Amino acid sequence: MDIFIEQIVAKQSTAKDILLKIGIGLLAAVLSIALLIVSGMFGLGMIGMLLAAGCIYGAFYLISGFNIEYEYIVTNGEIDIDKIFAKRRRKRLITAKAASFEKFGPASEAPASFEGTTIMASAGISNENYYAEFNHSKHGRVRLIFTPNEKVLGAIKPYLPRNIHQNTY
Repeated sequence: MDIFIEQIVAKQSTAKDILLKIGIGLLAAVLSIALLIVSGMFGLGMIGMLLAAGCIYGAFYLISGFNIEYEYIVTNGEIDIDKIFAKRRRKRLITAKAASFEKFGPASEAPASFEGTTIMASAGISNENYYAEFNHSKHGRVRLIFTPNEKVLGAIKPYLPRNIHQNTY
């Protein structure tokens, strides 16, 4: 029987994200007002309004790009993780087989030192985060941080190597 589980996790906004959104909004407002004033001085009011509307739309587009979700898809022991930007664009982060995991468990138990690529695909800093370390053909040594629910964990569990399986559950 095939196993297929999906989960979507929304990334929580950080203080940096919020400040960037505010900055983009303020910059767009100031630039729009400046365009309207300058175009009005030269008798090009309609062009100024179009440019101001373009600035506001551009700001909206940039700000909405901060809405990030991660999609976990587990199919027969293989986990695919996609990053979704504002529900309009998708990027594959990584594909890995649970059988290739060398370490797996709650992120709070992850060793502090790690040399390799860390892929963050979690909702944020949480006690619900898990980590997996493995070798990947494209990225080399990888530590994956993600926030799986019980269904995703249950779909991964049968495919984990025995030494990890006994230590994790």
